[in-house]
Parts: sequence; structure tokens; C-alpha cells
Amino acid sequence: MIFRPSVFYVALTTVGAPLGCYLASLVTDRFERKWCLVAFGTVIALCGLLYGLTFNPVLIVVFGFLVNLFERGYTALGYAYSPEVFDTRGRSLGTSVSYGLGRLSNAAGPLIVAALYNGHGYQSVFYFIAGSWMVGAIVLAVFGPRTRRARMAQTERQPADVAG
Repeated sequence: MIFRPSVFYVALTTVGAPLGCYLASLVTDRFERKWCLVAFGTVIALCGLLYGLTFNPVLIVVFGFLVNLFERGYTALGYAYSPEVFDTRGRSLGTSVSYGLGRLSNAAGPLIVAALYNGHGYQSVFYFIAGSWMVGAIVLAVFGPRTRRARMAQTERQPADVAG
């Protein structure tokens, strides 16, 4: 059996993922989700940039772990926050459109990364990704509604809505 340090490093960093979900569960109802997402996104940007710009194996594992931790926590918080942004009637459409746009960015991302890498080198890729996370955090901080104290809209049941 051949020992591959790079595979071992990746395995260590992924330990952060389930811990990130747990971290999100600890903060999601204690703090405003909007600000948790802003904080998590900022930490992801900083740790991701440092992850991509270091060559020290210990720091690669530490920053990779932190990226995994906060990214999985961000995702869990985002799944709770997104539906709260929309009223009851528009919730399904709103979350569907936002998730669909996210999937489109997943399709465009590799093309952008390849172009950046080929044109400007690997460091530009990490600057771009960190910048994207920071833009998202800033936009959410400025424009994202607070939802912690908001009440979900009550839906009135019409006689036609009741299954008989």
C-alpha cells in the first residue's frame, strides 16, 4: 500500500464538514441567521484564501478544515434562512429560483476558474473565490432581511383547500 499524503490531508480537512453542521445547529436559533451567514461567509473567504496561498502542510490542513467547517455550517444556515426571506405564497418559487441560480453558478464556476487559472495563475483562482464569498457576505449584510423575530405568515385555510 502506498501512502499518499495529499489524500490524507484531504481526509483530515473533511472532518470539518459534519462539525460545521453541528456548529450551525448551535448558533441558528441563538443569533440572527443573517449575521451568522455574514460571519460564516467572511471566515470562508479568509480561510479559503489562506488555504490556497500556503504551502505548509499543517496550515493547508488547518485552513482546509476551517473552510469545510464553515462552508457546511453556511449551507445549513442558508437552508434555514432562504425560505424565511419569502412570504408564504412565494416561498416555493423564491427558494426554487434562488437554488436554481446557485446551480447555474456551479455550472459557470469551473469555466471561470479555468479561465482565471490559464490567464493569471492559480493564485487568481483563490482571490476570485474569496472575493465572491466577500461580495456575498457584504450584499447579505446590506440587503438581507432579518428573520429571527419575524413570524411566518399565517395561511388561511379555504374550504376548497381542505381535503375531504
